[in-house]
Amino acid sequence: MTINLPTERGLGILGLAALLGVFGDALLRATPWGVNLLLWMGVAAAAGWALLPGRQSGRSPITGWPLLAVMFFALCFAWRDSSFLRFWNGVAILGALSLPALQLHGVRLRLARITDYAMGLAASGVNAAAGALMLTPDDVHWHVMSRHGRQARAAVVGVALAVPVLLVFGGLLMSADPGFERMVRSLVDWDFSPIVSHVSLAAFIAWTSAGYLRTLATAKDPVLKLGNTALAKAPSKPSLGLLELGIPLGALSVIFLVFVGLQARYLFGGEAVILQTAGLTYAEYARGGFFELVTASTLLLPVLLGTEWLLDKSNMRNVIRFRALSATLLVLIGLMMLSAVQRMRLYMDAYGMTQDRFYAMAFMIWIGVVLALFGATVLRGMRNRFAFGAVTTGFMTLAILNIMNPDAVIVRTNLARAEAGAELDLEYAARLHADAIPELIARAPALLREDQCDVFWRAIDRWTPREAADWRTWNLGRAKARRAVLRARSPNCRASEPATF
Repeated sequence: MTINLPTERGLGILGLAALLGVFGDALLRATPWGVNLLLWMGVAAAAGWALLPGRQSGRSPITGWPLLAVMFFALCFAWRDSSFLRFWNGVAILGALSLPALQLHGVRLRLARITDYAMGLAASGVNAAAGALMLTPDDVHWHVMSRHGRQARAAVVGVALAVPVLLVFGGLLMSADPGFERMVRSLVDWDFSPIVSHVSLAAFIAWTSAGYLRTLATAKDPVLKLGNTALAKAPSKPSLGLLELGIPLGALSVIFLVFVGLQARYLFGGEAVILQTAGLTYAEYARGGFFELVTASTLLLPVLLGTEWLLDKSNMRNVIRFRALSATLLVLIGLMMLSAVQRMRLYMDAYGMTQDRFYAMAFMIWIGVVLALFGATVLRGMRNRFAFGAVTTGFMTLAILNIMNPDAVIVRTNLARAEAGAELDLEYAARLHADAIPELIARAPALLREDQCDVFWRAIDRWTPREAADWRTWNLGRAKARRAVLRARSPNCRASEPATF
């Protein structure tokens, strides 16, 4: 008797999940993750691709770019050492992994709404957590398998009967002879904590992999109904008129306009106007308010999306007025963001660049792009194209940051300021991640002798290999840092204890 197709597919999912669990325990146990995550994701992607319905006929609904995004951001774990980038690369991997599940349920990514992406992410997470439970009743027909498993079942029963017999008689014989007791204890004297640790990690990876692979293989969602049901229908919503929505948006416009007017005075009036009007020094003005402006720019987006969703669109004249009011807010927030950029530029000119300042600027630029995308899509009646643009520009922004190597940019900028006579915070520069070390060592000769020695000893202390590194954690940034330290020449410094952090 042959095993039916669903059962073959279910057993295939179980087998691949078990393989991924064992492989994951062997690779991902070593931290910080580097090439090991890339290798595991490559195997997992191949397993998922092999299970896709319609793959052999060339009719699979899955497109290649989500898989490419997953592999690129997994590659970044073996490329960059920045903790900020590593965290967001992990988030990007999880986000990209939810996209094939949407495509399998008939959702076109280019036309998907924000709620579609959110539900797809939630569904993928729930399926990874609970999807393996559905393999037993739905995918593997165990009543068919039972006809072929009599011998295996008999073996399991035999082992279960043998255990108590061996325990009783073995205990008696151990008590009867010390030599036999020593031999038995040497055979069973195991440290079970590593075994439990390995089994637990492998089981966790296998469990989540089985749930996710089942979603790809069967295009079924045991928790959320996707496809032509929940995701295809617009949710019921209340509708508000232009008056109800126009009052808060109009009030925001007034506040933004007043704020922009004040910022114009500061920008064109210079330091004297800031001292006289705001009662702040130029540095205090530059330092204060940037993150508040970034927050305001970020919060405006959900406000505009929410009000546009609530607007009663039966009256086209009110829709046009709403769009004009929203466009006014976009222009004003754009001017406020320019003010924030100017503040941060002044602050970095005075105090240098840090990771917080660099990534805040990058985030604000992305928010600016998303706001511009809102104006180009939602305000032109193409709301269904907004979410795809926001997601893809987010992926692109993160990819550009990985390519730029922010830590090296920070070091390059701060050392250029130091060469021009500004103060350099060497302790902060040496605390940066491995991606910054080659740039720091290469440009150190331009510093004062005392600063060169400080850089040299700090780099030696932190990045000289003290023991053989685990190949699973190999990372290009860390490898370059260690190689740069090994090749660095001492700037004729007196022997001293390496600096500590």
